[in-house]
Amino acid sequence: MLGVEQYFPVVMVSAVPLQGRRNAPVLGAVISGYELDDILPAALKQTYLNQDREAAFYSKTSGVVGESFTDPASKKLVTTYFNSGTDFITKV
Repeated sequence: MLGVEQYFPVVMVSAVPLQGRRNAPVLGAVISGYELDDILPAALKQTYLNQDREAAFYSKTSGVVGESFTDPASKKLVTTYFNSGTDFITKV
């Protein structure tokens, strides 16, 4: 069991079942996991968004866990507004 002060990253997980043939019992699975940090939002921005747009991942308990902002002032503003202790988050 994790305590409140312990670090636990936000993770995106996907799995695909392995079957010998259609409608056969599942033999296993291929599972992939990715820790959500600044790398994924930057890649999403580069691939799918207009370059004047940004991407961010947010957790209600951890705040901003990954974002694509390159401007330090914008990065600070986003993490200030979107963290677990602000009125904006606690009253939503």
